[in-house]
Amino acid sequence: MKIEYFKLIFLILFCFSINSYLYAQDKNLFATVEKDDYKIVADTVKYKSFLKKYFYPNEEDVSFDKISIKKQYTVGERKELYYFILAESFKSNIRLASWLEKEDSKLYRITEADLNNKNAGITVSYLACQGQSSCTPNVSIIEGEKYWGCSDRADLACGFMEDCKASTMIISE
Repeated sequence: MKIEYFKLIFLILFCFSINSYLYAQDKNLFATVEKDDYKIVADTVKYKSFLKKYFYPNEEDVSFDKISIKKQYTVGERKELYYFILAESFKSNIRLASWLEKEDSKLYRITEADLNNKNAGITVSYLACQGQSSCTPNVSIIEGEKYWGCSDRADLACGFMEDCKASTMIISE
């Protein structure tokens, strides 16, 4: 009788821990990939509110009109495929990027840095590019490390463009 009772408790705890693990994995699930088509599964209204609250709380003219998934190749030392969320404010000419990690056919937002990963900074940071249409998020590889920038130049310089401001932010979620 006691052995059956312990087996039942063990089974319940095991199922609970598996469920918790799966929830932790999927709570940051942002989109799925099917061929070259992306299906955003996250609540984009909630995500827009999050961006507004933490990045532009006092700027009434900033509202995010569009959320999309972008797939690009890095510039710089080598070309690597990467994915990111692009939030756009058309009126304010802001493009805000956030890294997505691809596992199989799922794209996840990273909310905690893996400090053993030398590219941890890029995976948890947000890049805001404000300015003309060529002032867009990009990732460059310099000396083996990845960096956000607002141009397609390998050196990340956006100073050559008069109307392009870049800022990188980290939010602890």
